[in-house]
Amino acid sequence: MPSIIDKICADAAAQCRTVVLPEATDERILRAAIEVNSSGIARPILLGQPADIQASADGFGLNLQGIKLADSSDLAQSLPLQSYLKTRKRYADLSSIECVAALQNPLTLACCLLATGEVDACVAGAVNTTTQVIQNGLRIIGMAEDSLLLSSFFLMIFAHPPAEGLDYALFADCAINVNPDADQLAQIVAATASSAQNLFGLDPKVALLSFSTDGSASHPDADKVACATRRVNEMHPQLKLIGEVQFDAALSPAVRASKMSRPGYLEPANVYIFPDLDAGNIAAKVAERIGGARPVGPILQGLRKPLNDLSRGTDVASIVNTIAMTCLQVK
Repeated sequence: MPSIIDKICADAAAQCRTVVLPEATDERILRAAIEVNSSGIARPILLGQPADIQASADGFGLNLQGIKLADSSDLAQSLPLQSYLKTRKRYADLSSIECVAALQNPLTLACCLLATGEVDACVAGAVNTTTQVIQNGLRIIGMAEDSLLLSSFFLMIFAHPPAEGLDYALFADCAINVNPDADQLAQIVAATASSAQNLFGLDPKVALLSFSTDGSASHPDADKVACATRRVNEMHPQLKLIGEVQFDAALSPAVRASKMSRPGYLEPANVYIFPDLDAGNIAAKVAERIGGARPVGPILQGLRKPLNDLSRGTDVASIVNTIAMTCLQVK
């Protein structure tokens, strides 16, 4: 049976989207571009100074035949791109010369290309920091009309499935929101459940995690999660949701039945919503480093167009997987 990664790559190949890569002299990016191009996962565009990109490829012994190199200096002179940039609040007062200078930054330019529909998606972060990627996304691409909150999830692929049929799950939010309030948690639930369904064809079974299960502890942090659960139930009554709930009860229906008066759905949760960034980030890294899980992401949710961030410690396989996931977010 194909793995979830095999399915993601096959689904991406069926769409074959155009993905701009603005960190085009990095060896890992070059190798990933070659792989996604040769496998048909995506049509990569390497953005920067073509001579520098080619020199890097030559230095690493890589053949870029068939891959488009886009000249950032030429594109920075584009009047339509300059006009678009000036529609964004942060750049509204720039002169033409200042616009060109701003667009000389490949990440800024890539986001403009994405925002204006010149490309389908963008992946960055192997060189740029997460803050740089997210700021460019928010300032240049902007939020989707139906979204008020930028959030993220990791696809966690388990080396040893913790329950029958649970080969992978979504963890959110493990990268963006430090201490979301009840309303923000409810928005993260809605976005991540939608991602689970639309990207992976999952029937989302969501657990809003806490150190408390069904009122077993009285504390403002547990109350926040319980409040978020009520709000999601009001906004999305059809969603399969339990909360506030401890991780063991979310994973094991038997444990859940012993702890909750209304245990909800009868399967292990496949979408885990953490109460804050401390819990989510720590859990994802423990699952990876001790449990052997393979994370893909963080995958951003809420932007108008699909932009995703890489870790600066990323490897080629992770870049390829993230490119494939990003392609599936194209609407």
